[in-house]
Amino acid sequence: MLRFKVHSPTRADLAGGTLDIWPLYCFQGEAKTINVALNLCAIAQFEVTSSPSFKLEIQSMGAETFRLEAAIERNAIAKLPASLQFPVYVVSEYLAQKTELPSIAIQMSLRSEAPVRSGLGGSSALCVAMIRGLARIFNDFQDQGWQWAMLNWVKDCEAGFLRTPTGTQDYLASLFGGMKCYVSRTGGVDCVNYPDGVLEELSERMVVLFSGEMHQSGLSNWELFKKAIAGDPSVLGGLEKIRVLADQLDGELRGHLSWKHIGQYLTEEWNIRRETLHVETQRLEEILQFLHAKKVYGAKVCGAAQGGSILVLVEPSQKDALAKACQSAGIDVLPASANPSAVSATEY
Repeated sequence: MLRFKVHSPTRADLAGGTLDIWPLYCFQGEAKTINVALNLCAIAQFEVTSSPSFKLEIQSMGAETFRLEAAIERNAIAKLPASLQFPVYVVSEYLAQKTELPSIAIQMSLRSEAPVRSGLGGSSALCVAMIRGLARIFNDFQDQGWQWAMLNWVKDCEAGFLRTPTGTQDYLASLFGGMKCYVSRTGGVDCVNYPDGVLEELSERMVVLFSGEMHQSGLSNWELFKKAIAGDPSVLGGLEKIRVLADQLDGELRGHLSWKHIGQYLTEEWNIRRETLHVETQRLEEILQFLHAKKVYGAKVCGAAQGGSILVLVEPSQKDALAKACQSAGIDVLPASANPSAVSATEY
């Protein structure tokens, strides 16, 4: 018997989200997306035993189960309980590319340490966890640079399920971990590291809150995508402002590290999204006004907004007090810190 767990980190984005969606970054020449991997992971647990024939049983995060012996039709997946549809789709797409399946039985159970639809890239992290685990069993994605090959596979797979364009930053945070700048340009994406110590300093000042509103990244990104493709001047202008700000923040993170200035960049990034992309909600605005009164360095909503989570930067000595104040005000504080590790598998 082989038993192992795959931990795949979620992420909080600091700047440049949405511009990681093809071909939006092509309109800009190149675009930077800055994010940090979080210790809140999507977890896929695998047990593999011998069997007369191939069998794979999936237990979803909703504790519902489904067994398949080969790839199944997409229209059959749509009839499954909601919590099973995405994992069954991912597994089925993977199995469909195999010419022969081994005589083994696989049990796969899924869970997430981040709230469902929290805007932290949970579904993408889950997709990476599932494929990393299956790849270990089937001996795929083993060559040097496997992360880039897996990136192409998982982003295409999730786009097929959502039937909307997907970006790359959620998968990249899972695949590379830590705090990175991802530069999307003609021909591909580059992963650029920050100086030693930046990740630790960010983690000391970082608080991640959950608004309680279910985030719908596919829907909000799709609306922005359509408007950008149609040439909407307001949306294109907003995306250009986000591109410029992400470039400025990247320079700040490579310089003298004024966290007060970095917090101001986060706040400005959100202001651009709110004013030109119109992705705010009443609940998000209430929380951000509450934070402003607490004199934090800055804050922004994660992902495509319209619900989800908020990344806050605060003086380290005030971090515990802010967390207690948020909890007293009925705002969920997530047990999140910066994660230097990428997706990984451990036997148990």
